[in-house]
Amino acid sequence: MDTVNFECGHCAKEMAVEVGDLGKEVPCPHCGHVVQAPPASPPPPPPTPAAAPAPFPELHIPSPKEQESIFSPTDETASDDLFGALPAPLVEVPAVQPPLPQLQLQLQLDVAAAPAPPRGP
Repeated sequence: MDTVNFECGHCAKEMAVEVGDLGKEVPCPHCGHVVQAPPASPPPPPPTPAAAPAPFPELHIPSPKEQESIFSPTDETASDDLFGALPAPLVEVPAVQPPLPQLQLQLQLDVAAAPAPPRGP
């Protein structure tokens, strides 16, 4: 007759039972304690998970050709204005004004009052 080997729950020694005794309480031949024999049919294997759905199915990842790059040439007509309501900003440089007359006079006086540089030999 066929036997099934298993470990005693008390003494941890291996013991064998006949197939007809599977699932029943049997005495351990080593320590004498009564232990439960394993069930007649092995427990069913854990269910395999179904194919998981793709994460974020609505997410579109652009291809390298579709992606923007900070190194690509810029579009001259592009604007940060989302709705097109504002005219493009202009940079205005103020006209350069000549120095005021009293400053010119003060500069002339400062130059005239300065000592003359020493002449070389």
